[in-house]
Amino acid sequence: MKAQDPAAIHYKKANKVLDNVGNRAFSDLRRALKPQGRIIPNSGHGGMRYVLKGFLLAPFMSQQSTPLTVTVNGPDLATLAALIAAGKVTPVIDRAYPFAEILDALGYAALGRARGKVVISVAPDGVAKGNA
Repeated sequence: MKAQDPAAIHYKKANKVLDNVGNRAFSDLRRALKPQGRIIPNSGHGGMRYVLKGFLLAPFMSQQSTPLTVTVNGPDLATLAALIAAGKVTPVIDRAYPFAEILDALGYAALGRARGKVVISVAPDGVAKGNA
């Protein structure tokens, strides 16, 4: 199945695009935005190149790129742990691989088709479940 252009997915333009995947060009994301919209990269895939590109293009466009920054603190982690323990937050795992199959796991993740996280277990062989 061919991936859709973000601008084609939404019937109206967005104020913000939170890019959790990082598999789209900056220009694709901009097409999905309103004129004063913001792109918030969160995947880590673009790295400094993505941040630098947004900074250099900012004077020439109304749309901006705003890096997502997070400060970890104890109370927030305790709240998150309570939500996880209560079953209100659950991870979506597409596949799990034992460490011995790390190349297969990376190859699968590189396809860009995962519907959840691709997990690599560092437990001794036989402990990991293989594909979830």
